[in-house]
Amino acid sequence: MNSVRKASVDLHASELSCDPCRFAGKPMVAVKYCKDCNGHFCSYCSKSHVKAPITRSHVLISLTKKRVVKSSTRIQEKCHDHGAVLISYCETHEALCCSVCILTNHKVCKKVLQLNEAAVGKRAFRMSKDLESTIKRMQNSFKEVQMQKEDYIKSIEQQLDAVDSSIKMFRKSINGILNNLEDAVNQKKVEICVERSELVKSHVKTSQTAINILNDAYKQLDYSLKESDSEMFIRTKRVQGVVQTYAEVLARIQPMPQREVFRFIPDTSIEKFLGGLKELGELTIEIVHSREYEPSITSSIQSFSEHKKPNFANDIKVRVRTDKKPCYITGATFLFDGRVILADDSNKNVKLFGTDYKPLSSTTLNSSPRDIATISHVEIAVTLPNEKMVQIFKIGTKDIEKDRSHVLSIDCYGITFHEDEMYVTSGWSSEREIQVLKSSGEFSKKIRLSKGVFRYPLYITIDPKSKTMYVSDYINGVIALDMGGKMVFQCINKDIGTYYKGLTVTTPGQLYVCTWQQNGVQRVHIDGKKMETVLNWKISERRKPLAAAYTSKTKRLVLSFCGDKRDVLSIYK
Repeated sequence: MNSVRKASVDLHASELSCDPCRFAGKPMVAVKYCKDCNGHFCSYCSKSHVKAPITRSHVLISLTKKRVVKSSTRIQEKCHDHGAVLISYCETHEALCCSVCILTNHKVCKKVLQLNEAAVGKRAFRMSKDLESTIKRMQNSFKEVQMQKEDYIKSIEQQLDAVDSSIKMFRKSINGILNNLEDAVNQKKVEICVERSELVKSHVKTSQTAINILNDAYKQLDYSLKESDSEMFIRTKRVQGVVQTYAEVLARIQPMPQREVFRFIPDTSIEKFLGGLKELGELTIEIVHSREYEPSITSSIQSFSEHKKPNFANDIKVRVRTDKKPCYITGATFLFDGRVILADDSNKNVKLFGTDYKPLSSTTLNSSPRDIATISHVEIAVTLPNEKMVQIFKIGTKDIEKDRSHVLSIDCYGITFHEDEMYVTSGWSSEREIQVLKSSGEFSKKIRLSKGVFRYPLYITIDPKSKTMYVSDYINGVIALDMGGKMVFQCINKDIGTYYKGLTVTTPGQLYVCTWQQNGVQRVHIDGKKMETVLNWKISERRKPLAAAYTSKTKRLVLSFCGDKRDVLSIYK
């Protein structure tokens, strides 16, 4: 644009057509050429061109002779609609115009200026600078939109993964119900079999006894033949009494039971109900109005003082050399001396870390562990859902040794220890209960609530000061119970959809719960009326808090994660 382009044009009337007529669909031979607007016109259009107020002063050249035309314009831009050179600017419509535009779309416009008049002063320069700023702002806006859309896609992927887990859990729950119905039928089958068989078996035993006794009676009659008449009479009468007795027995057991045919008649209402369903459940989409924050602390009016809020310290890596897969830390607990022990689901091991959070040892299990609890200075308990078992380990200075184990009737999930008893949740199984065991493994009691309160009771912890038991239910929020199993409160965020995972109680009585779907940690108010977010992360960080543990010795809170941060444990103080 900074160089002047000079071009010589050899014009012949036989080679050129009138611009206005050509765009009107009626091409005519051009006889005039306009030096000001570089347009070609027939005799009729050339007259109109010089009569128009805006082009009255233009110079037209006849095309009957060869002419050399030198262009003095800096840029030869063409009209997008007509292909002719742009010569004017309409302020009314803020549009660039060619000669055809002027005669058609802008014929009655009053503010049509020549380009050199429209660009007078620094108008073009100011427009250019304004456009530069506008372009930069738009680029930044598009980048922000791009990032938001990418985060949205990641969020959708994560949420669909969570939905998939929920579907599988619900399917497992239904399978559990069907298994219980099947077990009930099988139990009835066994009872019928035992009832019928025991009676017949007693008859068989009685028959064998009768055969043996009658055989002996037969021998007694042989002996009587060698005796005196009186002795023979006595012996014969006694044998006669035995025969009469077993004749009565024979009459009682001889009739065979009527022929019985055992059949299973299914409850077709179950089949009809399931067959009438179109889907396993309903998939809904809710609009949740929420803000994303950097990792930060927020508070509400009912919050505790500032010094009691967790502050980030550092991240530690929990993957050890023997691990073959990315870690999936589903359980964490502190020993009384400040060391931390982790349950790694994906690598099927339990890991011991020192007070400096450096790995000390690990032990491999036959199945994936889920949660973990400290039960003494030298013992921990680990839940193994696939084996329906609680495994006890002895902890040495730098080693972990397997000890005794206790098998339960539920898929053991969450676990905590209080006053010589272990409290174990049923997790995804259909029982939906808490089972209590003595430290010796002796069964103590079951805790079941009203129908619908427990959906999937996962993690569990107990506040020893208030004697309150807290359970995180995957769907139904945080449920508080007294030590007798009576519900105190249920706290749930009804306005936002979330899944509740690990939870822990700190020394002052603060309860923290991992809200998996919201990528955050929330504090539950002691009255159970509200939850407040104390930690949360952007969706793009792909941090989903999973397990939580607290130690009063060093006042440290640890969190494990799903997503891209599975090999990391975050430390807060």
